Amino acid sequence: MLKRKLFMIIVLLLCLVALLQGQNVDFAAKNFSDKEGFSEAMKNLKKGDELFGLKKGWLYSDAIDYYLKANQFNPNNAVLNFKIGVCYLNSNNKGKSIEYFLKAKELNPKVDPKLNYAIAQAYHYNLKFDEAISAYTEYLEKEIPASDKATLSPAIQKKITECKNGKILVEKPVDVTITNLGNNLNSKYNDYAPLTVKLDSFIIFTSRREEAKGKVMDADTKDFFEDIFITKKDGNGWNNPVQLSTNISGSAHDAATSLTYSGFTLLLYKGLSGGGDIYESNLDESGNWSVPKPLSEMNTQWHESSAYITNDGQTAFVVSNNSEKSLGGHDIFIMKMTETGKWSSPVNLGLDINTPYDEEGVFASADGSVLYFSSKGHNSMGGYDVFRSRFENGEWQKPENLGYPINTPDDDLYLIAFGEPGKEEGYYTSVREDGYGLNDIYYYRFTPVIADTRSAAADSAKTDTTFAVDLYKGEPSDAFVNIGDTTANTLASNNSDNGNSDKTTTDVKTETDKSTVNNADQTNTDNTVADNSVNTTTSTTTTSSGTEKSALQIPAQTGVVFHVQVGASHKPMPRGELKARYPGVMDVTTIQHEGWYKYLIGRYEKYSDAKTLQRTCGTPDAWVVVYKNGTRVHIREVTDMLTYYPNTAMLIAIFKI
Repeated sequence: MLKRKLFMIIVLLLCLVALLQGQNVDFAAKNFSDKEGFSEAMKNLKKGDELFGLKKGWLYSDAIDYYLKANQFNPNNAVLNFKIGVCYLNSNNKGKSIEYFLKAKELNPKVDPKLNYAIAQAYHYNLKFDEAISAYTEYLEKEIPASDKATLSPAIQKKITECKNGKILVEKPVDVTITNLGNNLNSKYNDYAPLTVKLDSFIIFTSRREEAKGKVMDADTKDFFEDIFITKKDGNGWNNPVQLSTNISGSAHDAATSLTYSGFTLLLYKGLSGGGDIYESNLDESGNWSVPKPLSEMNTQWHESSAYITNDGQTAFVVSNNSEKSLGGHDIFIMKMTETGKWSSPVNLGLDINTPYDEEGVFASADGSVLYFSSKGHNSMGGYDVFRSRFENGEWQKPENLGYPINTPDDDLYLIAFGEPGKEEGYYTSVREDGYGLNDIYYYRFTPVIADTRSAAADSAKTDTTFAVDLYKGEPSDAFVNIGDTTANTLASNNSDNGNSDKTTTDVKTETDKSTVNNADQTNTDNTVADNSVNTTTSTTTTSSGTEKSALQIPAQTGVVFHVQVGASHKPMPRGELKARYPGVMDVTTIQHEGWYKYLIGRYEKYSDAKTLQRTCGTPDAWVVVYKNGTRVHIREVTDMLTYYPNTAMLIAIFKI
């Protein structure tokens, strides 16, 4: 009798455990009455297992498709749920893995020894940092054998640190626009390391796509060798990429690392000897790239993965895992051009930049004063994060994490930047949920936080500010005509009142243009310019004494003039509001441009002089604008192309951009 009771208790306990765990259902024919459905599920399971077994990132998404079909037939198999979770964890949609890992744990907590570590990673990628920290800690303290803790503990502790960094970064996200460049450019394979000297024109990049001519699949890794592609942009978007040059592409790894010297020199990585070296290829006037030659002064017996040469040709940065000089993994080294025309020996940039972890993807601003790079160290929130460091007082400053969402718990690297720190735009590589493969290429643009510049006096006077437009969120900074556009914005003098008074500035446009302006507030709520608008501008200036004079006397001969814009609005801005925005004493010029009233100060031939005024004028969100021969153009057209790249005319002709 006692034995029978004991047996019943054991049975009840087992039933309770089964109930708590859920009911794991094996893929066995006896468990299913739908024999046809079972047969199809087994076929999908087998195909998924074949792809899963290759352990290649670009194949996991294919494995998922088969596994999900099998899972639809039998959603209660712990092993299958775990494998689906692993597939998602190795895809661009890592956050999706959590539901399958939790389901696997519910069905069988011991389905895999690393299940709880996988759950911790899934929480990490889902930005659920507290849950991830708890799971990482539990795995470290309870599940790692004592004999392995000394080896595995540092890696787990780093994951916990990344989660703590992530909490801080996500709590204060940066204002940035991030856009995938689309599936014409990106593929299901890894696409990365975008290079250009002009945005929205062409991109040279690296890919492991299957259609690379002359490329074969690595017999060991089952992955395609790297190759270099180029894509150009037209009115329909980015064109289908093509191989950059048969002179460059070989049968092994070829990867683009940087464009230098106005875009006529490509630095690339070739995996031929010494673990991989840096090579140089030059573009001639016919548009042909030369056969790459090794840069012997940069290369060693170690793995040199990427390099960058500043625009003046005097400084080079090289990424190497030279174990004799590295602080850990791949580090960034600096080289200087000597008087003899040769590069100095590489010098490690030190602990201010490098960490015990990997650094990669170096890029420098046009003047060489800002260094961009990716690192797995510093305050990374996971994988590679992108950082910037400024060169001040003879040394590189502490790197700044570019913040969330530009950085994520996954890899973010190979960033190139146009514009000053905090206002950059450009391209970079990221693994994100909206991607078409693993690494995809994205466009990004930072929008600085706009401070409230209204004074207490202005507030107490109850100034009407409902019409005032935020410089960054109201008026697009790039909504100007390009150089050479036939619809130029010509300037004309006007003796009418200006926006510093409560009167409306006199409009000297044609009757057709008046109707366009009058309709702007009703139809152009998205701040775009109407198609039928006449791009004519008028301007007046108010001096500090309140008298008016003609403004913006742009020389008739070819020339570039820089101003600082301190405000913009659809209606004339009252004097009190403008004074609150710009508290200085300089003359303010009012320009009517594309349905906007724009307020400018200063007039300089040098961009640096305008930048100095921008920083010191007292308007935090002021920016520099530029006129060329009386035509308002995008600042980038002049600063990035004309000043920094004197040979751009030939480059444009070659690339047809």
